[in-house]
Amino acid sequence: MPATNQERVLAVLSDGREHSVDELRYKCRIDGEITARIRDLRTPECGEHVVESRKGEGAGHLYRLVGVEGDALTFANGVTIDPLFRQCCDPLRDDEYAQLRANIEAHGILHAITLWNDVIVDGHNRFEIGLALDINIPRQPIEFADRDEATAWILDNQFGRRNLSDYQRTRNRLRKKEMLAAKGKVTQGTRTDLSTNLSKGEPAHDTRAQIAAEAGVSEGTVAKVEFIEKHADPDIKAQVEAGDTSIHAAYTVTKELVEAAKETPKPRGGTRPRGAVRTGGGRLVTGIVKTFKATGAKLAERIRKARRGYGITQNQEERLSSALTAFDAQITKAIQEDN
Repeated sequence: MPATNQERVLAVLSDGREHSVDELRYKCRIDGEITARIRDLRTPECGEHVVESRKGEGAGHLYRLVGVEGDALTFANGVTIDPLFRQCCDPLRDDEYAQLRANIEAHGILHAITLWNDVIVDGHNRFEIGLALDINIPRQPIEFADRDEATAWILDNQFGRRNLSDYQRTRNRLRKKEMLAAKGKVTQGTRTDLSTNLSKGEPAHDTRAQIAAEAGVSEGTVAKVEFIEKHADPDIKAQVEAGDTSIHAAYTVTKELVEAAKETPKPRGGTRPRGAVRTGGGRLVTGIVKTFKATGAKLAERIRKARRGYGITQNQEERLSSALTAFDAQITKAIQEDN
C-alpha cells in the first residue's frame, strides 16, 4: 500500500530536527500544499503528533516534531521509528542525501534496513526515501537483549561507518557514555562489586580521556562539546554540526550567553539583585538602577564580542537585545517609583 503524504512528512520529522517547507516538499515529493499536513498530523496509522513551528531567518517557517504519543511512530507497513534511536544517528549532508536518493531512484534500495522488533536501528534515510518514492523497502532483523544494547549498537555502527566531523564523533561517544552511566545507576541497586566511579553513575572505562582518544580529539574539545550539548540553543548546535561554526566559537558564544543569564537580575517580587536597597515604603531605588545598568552594559559587550570574534545568529542577537530592552524598561520603572 502506498505511503500517505502525512506518513512521508512524519518520516522526515522523526529526526527531531527543524525542516523548512521547501526541504519537506523535496524529501516527501509533495508538490502541492504541505502546511496543512504538517500542522495536522493525525492519521489512524500514525496516531496524534504535535509539530512546533517558528519563523526562520528567511521568509519561510521551520517545523519540528516535539510531541509523539507513545514515543514511537508506527507506519502502515508495520515499521516503527523510535525518535530516540534516530537521534543517535547524525544526519546526512545535503549532498550525501541527494546522492543516496539518486542511487535509490536508479537502482532501488540495495541494502536492507535493519529492524529490532520491527523498530529501525539502521536505515532511517533509506526508509524515508523509500516511502517518498513508493518502492519496495527490504528488511532484515537483528536481535538485542534490551534497549540499551540496541542503543550502544546504533552508536557504534554510526561511529564506525561514516565520515563524521570532530563534533559528531565526540558527541557520539558522549552519548554512549551517558547511556552507560545511566545503566550503571540502575545496575548499582542490585550489585555490590561496582567501582567508585560507577557508583557515581560514571563508567570507569569511559573517561573523558578515553572519549578523546576514541574520537581523535583533545580532552579540551570533549569538554567543549559536552558544554555545547548541555547548554547551546538548537541554532548554535545546527551551525556547528553543519560545519558553519567551529566547536570553539560555538562553545564561546554559548558560555557568554550562560554567564549573561546568570547575571540577569531577578524580577521584582523575587530575590533582590546584588546592590539593590529598599526604603521604608518598599520601593527600589538607586542601588538597583546601578545593577541594571552594569548588567546591561555587560550584555551589550557580549553582543559586540560575539559579533566580532565568533559570529552570532539572528535569534541569539534578538534574544540578547530583548534582554537589554527589558533592563531599560526596569530602570525607567525604578526611577519613576523612586521619584
